[in-house]
Amino acid sequence: MPKRRRRFHAYLTAFLVLAVPVLAQEEEKGISRVYAMPIQGEIGDATASFANRVVAQAVRGRANVLLVELDTHGATVEEPDAGLEEAKRVLESFEEAERNGIRVVALVENAVSSGALLAVACQDLYVRPGATIGAAQPKYELPGADAEKSIAVLRTAFRTWAERRGRPVNLAMAMVDADMEIWQVVVRGPEGVETLYLTPDEIWERFEIRGELLRQLVDLPRDLPEWVREGTKPPHKYDRDPYVVGERAVSITKPITVPGRLLSLTADEAVEYGLAQGLANDREALFERLRLPETRVVEMKPTWAEAVVGFLTHPIVSIILVVVGILGIGIELLHPGFAAPGIVGLSALAVFFAANWFAGLADVLDIVLIVIGLLLLAVEIFLIPGFGVTGVSGILLLLAGLVLTFQDFTIPRDAVDLQILVRSLFYVVLSIAGTIGAGFLAARYLPETQAFRDMTAKIEMKASDGYTVARPENTALLGVRGKATTPLRPAGKAMIRDELRDVMTRGEWLQAGVDVEVVDVRANRILVQAVESPPAGEPPG
Repeated sequence: MPKRRRRFHAYLTAFLVLAVPVLAQEEEKGISRVYAMPIQGEIGDATASFANRVVAQAVRGRANVLLVELDTHGATVEEPDAGLEEAKRVLESFEEAERNGIRVVALVENAVSSGALLAVACQDLYVRPGATIGAAQPKYELPGADAEKSIAVLRTAFRTWAERRGRPVNLAMAMVDADMEIWQVVVRGPEGVETLYLTPDEIWERFEIRGELLRQLVDLPRDLPEWVREGTKPPHKYDRDPYVVGERAVSITKPITVPGRLLSLTADEAVEYGLAQGLANDREALFERLRLPETRVVEMKPTWAEAVVGFLTHPIVSIILVVVGILGIGIELLHPGFAAPGIVGLSALAVFFAANWFAGLADVLDIVLIVIGLLLLAVEIFLIPGFGVTGVSGILLLLAGLVLTFQDFTIPRDAVDLQILVRSLFYVVLSIAGTIGAGFLAARYLPETQAFRDMTAKIEMKASDGYTVARPENTALLGVRGKATTPLRPAGKAMIRDELRDVMTRGEWLQAGVDVEVVDVRANRILVQAVESPPAGEPPG
């Protein structure tokens, strides 16, 4: 055995001998391994990829706690709905951590929009003094989307996770739904004291207490908080004295939120209302609250590659890449020989697919659909006369592949997936519109640029010099008659000189069996017309 290999084996053995006892000693001493994952700024595809990587390493590292440090306003301002898909993928990573026995703990600096959903979904939720949590309603809707449906999707997500974690459900939903009116209700009875957060309808259903509806804002009591006075709809009014319901005294103490305002809580309010379990100034205070006397913290940070992927998968950047890709390939197909447009187009699509692949959105199926779609379009343009099933199939496969690339599922499974599908379709429509617009501008202005002139061949190819665009054997068919063997609509097949050939008319439809005559030859296309035109007014076959 070579000396180098023996030395490597010796180092490996020494490492294992030293490392294994250290890990065992940590377990024996009760040292908790904590993987710290900061989520800051926007929540996007890079965040989901980062969370997936952190959880995978935490599982391999036999972590005890996944510490999620939140300081985020959710998705981008231009695209607030998009954060729901990414948040859903982050939550799937949290669930994977739980399945492997890892405790998921949130420490919140700020958690707004989809960041609030992540906070509510963690097993333990602690807030720093001065923190803010809430305000998660979508700020705009995609074309064709129903505002109420969008809110309902988010409301369902908040309710599901609040119920799962035992947090006040109505408070979680009020962070999404600005139409909710919630009151703090304190119930004192033989079983003890219970604090609830109920809507007026729930107060009536549980205690048969109906509040007086204030119909004018000027009638609001002066001692109510200022933000209540500014609500777009007046809240109900309840007596300050407790209501006696059987053996219980029910006190409706104060409004938590009123219609017209999204619920956003301070750190103290989140703790008081039971949404968070407590305050924690820093990690040390948090570990003390979690009863983790000895910890070994593994700091996890997003890599530069995840930052690049996050930029490239931004909706605007993705649409630009698709437009540049399709336009470049289209120019190369229509004007072969330039090379530069084709290289730019293929590079743009390659970057688009690679970024979405690393972000966990694109799959092999998506890429295969798009490649097959482009190949079918090329076949339709260069090999098959007319535009038929091949071209339509190519377009449909291309569109399907693009839609799937913008999402991480094939078939929608729930209301959230349906919202994401609508968004993906919207992106594809924008990409098509952008491609058409860019193509029009290119056709209008590109030929006038010096760069285009430099790429264009300056040699004149005259027919007198022997140049031709038609195949010599096809040119000899001019004036030759034959018979259509299939309907020409306007493309089809005809028997000419005892050979079955692909032909097409100038637009008219002809029945099978009609005698035709070759009237023109263009490249590989043979143009024919009926020897005897069909009677006027008679529909073609």
